[in-house]
Amino acid sequence: MPRYLLRVLIVYAVAILMLAATAFAAERPTDQAMQEEVWAIPVTLPTIAYVVRPVGNVIVVGQSAGGWAAIALSSENLPGVRAIVAFAAGRGGRVGGKPNNNCAPDRLVAATGEFGRTARTPMLRIYIENDTFFGPELSRRMHEAYTGAGGNAEYHLLPPFGNDGHFLVSSPDGLPLWTPLVGAFLDKHR
Repeated sequence: MPRYLLRVLIVYAVAILMLAATAFAAERPTDQAMQEEVWAIPVTLPTIAYVVRPVGNVIVVGQSAGGWAAIALSSENLPGVRAIVAFAAGRGGRVGGKPNNNCAPDRLVAATGEFGRTARTPMLRIYIENDTFFGPELSRRMHEAYTGAGGNAEYHLLPPFGNDGHFLVSSPDGLPLWTPLVGAFLDKHR
């Protein structure tokens, strides 16, 4: 595994916790919440991004709501952000604790398309077949809306992992599944 990828992993947990605590007060993806998220993310950028090469060459990594924040951030095309990696990204999953029960899937897809309209920063989106928050159909729809609107993203759907693939990235057992994808993506977008 490349050294820079290990550095990204080390700060990953802190970055996602800070992002979730700072950028997401709303419980559902409304238009106003989307706008607030877009404006909140640059304020917290030092806590969610990590410099893996000289200053000005930032990679943003997010998972779940943190991945959603990364998607929103992509629409800002911030100078110095080289690439974005989003794992199991989305909002509003598992309403009432029920698997595959998103509170507003059509609005989530529409908002993703809106972010894609202006997004040009390369993004890698990784989802897992047995993710009970953002399953294959919803994650594909989100990706198609994003790239269909002009967003620059790769999409990978990995095979089922554990009891709920949503937590792949936080498990050491998941490393062999996603690190080759992330490493190749980052090498391509140096």
